[in-house]
Amino acid sequence: MRTATLLPEDGLQAYGSPLASYSATGRLILSSGRVVDCQFVAGQLETGKIFLLCAAPDPPLELRLRVVPPSSFEGTMADGIELKTVGELTETNYLPDSPSNGRAFRVQHLEIVQPRPSNRRNLTYLLTNVTGLQSVVSFSEGDFTLHLKPLDDSARNTKRIEVLRSVLPTATIETTTTTPLTEVEQAVDDTCDLLSLALGTRVEWILREEARENCLRIYHSSRITKRYCPLSVIENDTHAISDYLRQAMGGRFRRERERIGMTRAVLNTYLDAKSESDFLQVRALKLVIAVEMLKAEYMKVASASSFVVDSECFRSAKPRLKKALKEAFKNAEKDEREALYANLEGLNRTPFRRQLEDLCGAARMPIAPGELERFVASRNKLVHYGLFYFETATESEKAKIPPLPNLQEEFLWLLHFVDRLFLRSVDYEGPYLDWSIPNGPRPAFLSRGPIASISSHSVG
Repeated sequence: MRTATLLPEDGLQAYGSPLASYSATGRLILSSGRVVDCQFVAGQLETGKIFLLCAAPDPPLELRLRVVPPSSFEGTMADGIELKTVGELTETNYLPDSPSNGRAFRVQHLEIVQPRPSNRRNLTYLLTNVTGLQSVVSFSEGDFTLHLKPLDDSARNTKRIEVLRSVLPTATIETTTTTPLTEVEQAVDDTCDLLSLALGTRVEWILREEARENCLRIYHSSRITKRYCPLSVIENDTHAISDYLRQAMGGRFRRERERIGMTRAVLNTYLDAKSESDFLQVRALKLVIAVEMLKAEYMKVASASSFVVDSECFRSAKPRLKKALKEAFKNAEKDEREALYANLEGLNRTPFRRQLEDLCGAARMPIAPGELERFVASRNKLVHYGLFYFETATESEKAKIPPLPNLQEEFLWLLHFVDRLFLRSVDYEGPYLDWSIPNGPRPAFLSRGPIASISSHSVG
């Protein structure tokens, strides 16, 4: 049975530009356990998405009626290379011209294996949206060395993603090691996160190639990729990227991010705030939410309380506080007093400004006079009104904290503050880009602030 009789071999092009494509005969395994022989075309697009197209000459009724979903797929190509899916198959619209029995699925992971493994292992990871790299950058991680390399056509792809704000592979990470795969993958994930922080855009690996003597294993992974964003915080060139990675890797990045609480969810929120897909107010709101998330994670790892005094002690004082409120507002209605009583717990919450001060102190981030007050003022307006301080500040508030000239400058100032906080959260010290000036960015130097003492009142 020839693949071309039922499926077009270029069928993946209907979904985008294929990074890799495979076609032959295979077996679609239904959740009922039934195996359906079929022809297939599978592969990964440049965006990282993975698709599987299938067609069976005489599909069973349960498959035609879609009453029993498929759970996995296995295929074998003419040269003996085996292909299988890992994870869930999600049916999607079938785009190529074909008979009515054509089916299309989104795939989480796709693994291609050439049998006869040996002991030697060369690992190559394909990365998206790495820009500014002109030559190889090598750095150590444990007992192995990672080599970050631009692709041969990275300059062309970089121009495309910068103009189209798209997702394209531009670099690889390569290593030769006997270290367990899970440890290598952790180091590659750390490198992707570090590059994402530096370049201001989500860098992700989407393909792993494992080469041994007489064996080749290719693993396509449909990881979450994001459109390119140009707001880098480290200079976009090989020398700056090299210095940055060498300073942060070797276990330091993982250690510092765990100490401060910079989870991948926190980092992704920060990166999403930089993307150009939302209105400026929403992007600014995401920036302050990223700081809120980082503060909350730091409280967990530092085992810190957000209460001013012990919660049990405060709870025991609530009857007296209620009595004082009742005496102070004798003419208040019952529902008004109940509303006042409901807000009592808020009296015991450490103010956000103090929590932010403790977080910046833990990260040893230098702070200029008035910066904390300006950030808190902008954060409060964004959280409560969804608008900038520039748009909503009252005359009395303006007298205390003059607003910046316009929305754009307020957003860029917030970005500058959060950029420094996140760089210091991985203990980075060195040159960076300051976006807070109108015609920026301009080169600046991020120093390490004084060691902060842990306070008893909040995050510290």
